[in-house]
Amino acid sequence: MGYELAIQTPKLKRGDFHAYFSKRPHYHLSSHQAWYENEDTGVYFSFDYPPNQEPASSVLFKLNYFRPHFFALEAKEELAALRKHVDATTDLSAFPSAWNEGNASAYLEMMGKKKSCRYLQGRPTKELEKVWQWNYQRTARMQELPAGVYVPKLIYVTVEEELILTCLWSDASPVLLPMVERVILHRKAMAPSHVFSGRKEDSCFLPWEQVLPVVLSHRVSGHEFPAYQLPARPSSDPAPEFVRFFRQQKKTWEVLEGLEPDKVLNRELLEKAKQAL
Repeated sequence: MGYELAIQTPKLKRGDFHAYFSKRPHYHLSSHQAWYENEDTGVYFSFDYPPNQEPASSVLFKLNYFRPHFFALEAKEELAALRKHVDATTDLSAFPSAWNEGNASAYLEMMGKKKSCRYLQGRPTKELEKVWQWNYQRTARMQELPAGVYVPKLIYVTVEEELILTCLWSDASPVLLPMVERVILHRKAMAPSHVFSGRKEDSCFLPWEQVLPVVLSHRVSGHEFPAYQLPARPSSDPAPEFVRFFRQQKKTWEVLEGLEPDKVLNRELLEKAKQAL
């Protein structure tokens, strides 16, 4: 169940198809397919080269339905880049709206087929788009920040059947920390040490309200979420106040169940589909 679009190309050779996609990030190549999968955002789709035709007059773009809306936002960037590279004549202006229409129909269809889908929570579209933008830009953002400052990926976890937006902060290290619902403090060097078992890494799952006071003075602007840039130190040792904060916390969960981004759907589309049943 998905969307397909033939990208008309002026006699594209298989070698040129491979050469183009091999130079772009997030692609995995086979003999007739370029599979896109971005580990930061969770977005995936493909471009297929016709198996029994060379040179090809078109390549086939495929994007699944029943996905969060930002799949189309990321795919649009790759479609535009390919169109420009091969001087394609295909008009892409209708793509986002056509996919969104099919995607909304797929929500309704899945609601009718699988009763379990009716219990999906989803998250607001505006929030999902901000999460996608943060994750989509995180690698480039790290290159712009001072050396050693980490940009964590935003993820959703399920705790007692509730979806919670979170991110990871490890061992009080320098980080650009976005305001989330809860923060996972991962402790390795700062984990408690026991007489018999030694130091065993663990995690603390803290509400944002507990984290905010220790990072409040490091607020920075210009990001999708309120963010706090905890600076790198010349000695490379974490700041003492962050070390104390990490060591004061009690271990909560050892394992948190994270959701793949394609499973966190648009709440508005889910509600609309439920009402139409």
